[in-house]
Amino acid sequence: MEIGPALEWLSRTGAAGGQPLRSFEALAQIFRLAPGYLLFSLSRLERDTWLRRIYSTDPARHRPGATKDMEGTGYCEAVIRRRSHLLSRDAADLRVNFQDHDAMIADGIGCAINLCLQYDGRVVGSANLLSRSGNYGSDTLAHLAQFAFPLALLVAHSAATGDITSKGLEGHG
Repeated sequence: MEIGPALEWLSRTGAAGGQPLRSFEALAQIFRLAPGYLLFSLSRLERDTWLRRIYSTDPARHRPGATKDMEGTGYCEAVIRRRSHLLSRDAADLRVNFQDHDAMIADGIGCAINLCLQYDGRVVGSANLLSRSGNYGSDTLAHLAQFAFPLALLVAHSAATGDITSKGLEGHG
């Protein structure tokens, strides 16, 4: 989906109630169309190098609310410390960038894009798209990077309200 219509759709969705879940789900639909994914998730940086998953398109296997320390990974160096997006092109990159690379590869994941989400001068989290080997490249990353700031706003909102999704928001009806 082209960026203009996608952002217009996201703006209409964001004006409706049920936030941020409705916007997370709209983005999941947009990204399912292009570039596609096996898993789309959003993580919030809780402290230092600790992430909390706040949204997942597969909540049964990748539970919202789960935390993990990314210290010592390529992800930590790129996304948290250098504040840059991360493209893992293949299994070798996954091994460098993630502690749980064996599980990822066993699930058929062969590449990943992690968008660094920044708001108000700090990293607030990441948007994570995982797919089969060969599905993502530099062009894919450039396209998805256009969504980083709207995603950062949603993750920052989630941090301010404490929302974590589980296909329904805690504390919301």
